[in-house]
Order: sequence, then structure tokens, then C-alpha cells
Amino acid sequence: MDSRPVVHLFSALAPSTKTLGPSAEAVRALAARGRGQRIARTTRQLLALGHRRIMLVSGPERDALLTNADLYGHCQVMLAEGLPLLPRLELEAAIEPVWPELATLLDEVAPTALLCSRDTLVAGLEAAVRRHAGLAGLVIVGPGSGAAGLVTSRH
Repeated sequence: MDSRPVVHLFSALAPSTKTLGPSAEAVRALAARGRGQRIARTTRQLLALGHRRIMLVSGPERDALLTNADLYGHCQVMLAEGLPLLPRLELEAAIEPVWPELATLLDEVAPTALLCSRDTLVAGLEAAVRRHAGLAGLVIVGPGSGAAGLVTSRH
């Protein structure tokens, strides 16, 4: 009788019961990349409509990766066209913008379009801009979703 241990060649290669998936960091990076691409696409659409002074408006982000993606998407398109970068405006979605300060900023910077990083910011800005006759031509845009493209408000 043979007393040597038996070695099963394929036993070490048995499939794992543990499923492999993307890491949380990889998911965040993909989300940020997609968001930056949507902002870049919307910036290009505004440029095609003739806007040359586009101000990026975003909400306060807890995730710097998303904020950086928004900025990168917008800035790369503006710089490629040789256009000026306007300051980024940060607003709370739930809180109506502080009107006197916002009106002063918009008068000084003189954007022709406000590009909101989230569609939820568009309604609050619309309510604030309607109060100021000097900003009647300002276009307020969100990145939209699906094939509809832009969520736009013209005043």
C-alpha cells in the first residue's frame, strides 16, 4: 500500500466564493470623471450658443474629487478656446442666494451664462435672478440628464 500523500493538482485553483468588485475609490473616481465630462459637454454647448463668459456655480461638496472634476471639465474647455476663467460661485441648493451680494458679484464679473454643476441649483438661481432687471439676458444652465441635454432658463 502506498502511504505517500496525494497532491491534487487543481485543488489550489478552485474558484473563490468571494466576488470581486470595484473599490469604493474606483467608483468615486468614475463618478467624478463622468461628472467632469458632463460639465465639459455643457460648457461646449454654451460656447456653441455664443457664450464667452461662463461662470461655474456649484454647491458645497464634501468630496473634493467631485469639485475638482467639475472645475477641470469646465476649465479645460474654456482654456482650450482661449477664454477667461471666471471665479467659481458656491451656493447651497436649499438656501436662497443672498441677493445683494450675489447681484453685486454678477454685475462685477458680468457672465453671460451660469453653469450649475447640479440641476437642483438652477431653480434657486432663477428665483434670485428674476429680481434684477439688469440680469435679464443671463442664461442659467444645469448639466441635465439623458438625451434632453440642457436644463436652461433664460431671463
